[in-house]
Amino acid sequence: MSELRRTPLHAAHLRLKARMAPFAGYEMPIQYSSIREEHAAVRERAGLFDVSHMGQIYFSGPHAAPALERLLTCAVASLRVGRARYGLLLNESGGCIDDVMLTREADDEVVPHS
Repeated sequence: MSELRRTPLHAAHLRLKARMAPFAGYEMPIQYSSIREEHAAVRERAGLFDVSHMGQIYFSGPHAAPALERLLTCAVASLRVGRARYGLLLNESGGCIDDVMLTREADDEVVPHS
C-alpha cells in the first residue's frame, strides 16, 4: 500500500484535532468535533472545506464552453470572466457522477473543479 498524500492544510487539520481518514489517496479530515457542533458552526459563523486534493481540468479554445455544456447541467457560455458557477457532471443515463465548480479564467478558458 502506498503512503497517503497530504494537502497543504494537513498540519492545520492535525493542530485542530481532526479525525483523519484516507480519501482519494490523501489523508483527509472527516470530523473535528460532533456533526451537530460542526453544522451549527457553519450555519452560525462560517465553514472551510479543504479542496486541495480535488482535480482540475482546463478547457481552452473556441469550443471549450460548448464542449462543457454537453457534459454539465449548467450554462457555461453565459459565464463571465472571473465568475464561478455550480453544476453537475452526469453519466449517459442522467445519473450524477460528481458536482463541479466552474470558473471562467478567460474568454476562451473554463476550469471545472471537482
